[in-house]
Amino acid sequence: MASNWWNGSTNVTGHWTNSPSDSAIFGVGVAGSYTVNLGGNTVYASNVTFSTSGYTLTNGTLSLLGVGTPITVNASVTATIKNALTMSAGNPTFQVNAGGTLSLAGGGTMSGNVVFKGGGTVDLNAGTFTGGNFTFWEQTPVTQEAATLGVARMLIGYGGDCTYTMNSPGAQTSWSGGGGDSLIGRSGNTGTWDLKQGAATLTLAGGGNLRVGHDESSKGTLTVEGGTFNLGNNGLYINAGATSSGGAGTFNLSGGTLTAGTVQFGDGVSTFSSGSTAALNMTGGTLYIGSGGIINGALGTLARTIMLSGGTIGAVSNWLSSLPMTLTNVNGAITFQAADSGSNAKDITLSGALSGIGGLIKTGSGTLTLGGANTFSGGTTINAGTLMITTTNNVSMAYTNNGGVLNLRRANAGSSLSAGGLAFGSGSPQLTFNLAGFGASTTPLLTNSGNLIMNGNVTVNVSNAPASGTSILFSYSGTRSGAGNFVAGTIPVGATLIDDTVGQNVSIAYPPATPPMIAAVSYNASSISFSGTNGTPFITYRIMSSTNMVAPVWIPVLTNAFDASGNFNANIPVNPANPSGFYRVVTP
Repeated sequence: MASNWWNGSTNVTGHWTNSPSDSAIFGVGVAGSYTVNLGGNTVYASNVTFSTSGYTLTNGTLSLLGVGTPITVNASVTATIKNALTMSAGNPTFQVNAGGTLSLAGGGTMSGNVVFKGGGTVDLNAGTFTGGNFTFWEQTPVTQEAATLGVARMLIGYGGDCTYTMNSPGAQTSWSGGGGDSLIGRSGNTGTWDLKQGAATLTLAGGGNLRVGHDESSKGTLTVEGGTFNLGNNGLYINAGATSSGGAGTFNLSGGTLTAGTVQFGDGVSTFSSGSTAALNMTGGTLYIGSGGIINGALGTLARTIMLSGGTIGAVSNWLSSLPMTLTNVNGAITFQAADSGSNAKDITLSGALSGIGGLIKTGSGTLTLGGANTFSGGTTINAGTLMITTTNNVSMAYTNNGGVLNLRRANAGSSLSAGGLAFGSGSPQLTFNLAGFGASTTPLLTNSGNLIMNGNVTVNVSNAPASGTSILFSYSGTRSGAGNFVAGTIPVGATLIDDTVGQNVSIAYPPATPPMIAAVSYNASSISFSGTNGTPFITYRIMSSTNMVAPVWIPVLTNAFDASGNFNANIPVNPANPSGFYRVVTP
């Protein structure tokens, strides 16, 4: 225990007292390693200043009664406070000057707005800190380790540039939203909130927001690399109101989980000037979105970008977005999970265009609907649930269905979706074709220019189909492999699913009651001609030939398709040296 304290003009003997309170300066001598033991007591002062490095306060409670700046750390000085702090007067300021470091490890109870400033470094190392608005500014980086914060609002980069980093599994921050929105970047300043580990939670039930880029030409960045950032049903505003040229809001997600009721560009009332920007960049982690979806709330000219590669976008509730998104391949394909964190089915609808060289993975038992003019080319994989797409505005790419439903709707008569390869897994994949009432067509809804891989049976469903004729559902031109088959699921009454391995297509048709038959035959020395009827329109048939009927070996001699009426005509060369010939017509 020390007995003498310097108040700036003289030594004070004994404990600091409540009335009158005294000021103290630690460090008139040289830097070293000094421990100041408060003896388990509550010690009162108006303010304290650390002017020499190496002091550690411990064992007790330090109650600071002065207004303004109760704690000052001079430039290039390090100080550690391991005891609890109480500050009951005004809006206390922690002044940590350039090159200085203040480590707080005992927690504290503060009144009003708590300000961290000065250009030095603050480490919230341990303990529980409570108060009103926690305000971080003036080039003062703050790191939260295994400390707990319970505050009204977080104001980062409020009156000067600041980076706030949470970097411990034990780092816990919660804010109530009392008094208004929290913000990152204000009044032309730059603010950054970086969650590497730990948890940040907005406890307000709804109606609050986190404004990333608050006003004027400020720049705000929220980076989530790990941990949990939970805004509940509240909004994440990416560039809420930094409307001037150079104003910016950025959300980077590379790990961990962020949950928000709405992800919104602009705050819905601010008018943006040219040169203002807003960006959502995702290369990992998980983003759960509520019923508000991903929307634009910006008036004027705000340059928005959504870049997706790696990670998962899920759903707290059903949500939609009409904004364009770019799929990149920085960290693999983006996953859209049509389900919440408990695997309960939710639906996601994206009507904006998806572009870029990246791919998309569909998971979750709900439905993902892609309704935009999509041009992304990195492939589509369905692992669960339903992916709904149309036949227009999609570039050719590979499709893999491991165990979900690919639901394809014809957008207009004669339109078709191109694929550069089709692969089906063994997890009971399905294909659903919605002919949308456009009638029978020989133009496939799905045209595959690549190979067809069948690792398991594929159930085929058909809706809004005509009650007659033949409709080709999809075709393929590459090699077919695997032991799987196409099997009929829900198809129109009276229709038959036809897997035409010869013609390399799958169709539904209404075959005649009687099988195809050869109706007429003509013969000359070099050929024989057949004509027949009762075929299924546009379906492949083959003429098979054998030289005897005792032990026939049927060899295909002609492959063709029935015409629109189910009729056929065939002319086949013959070898006059053969003593006899037998012919039959077969269909797939």
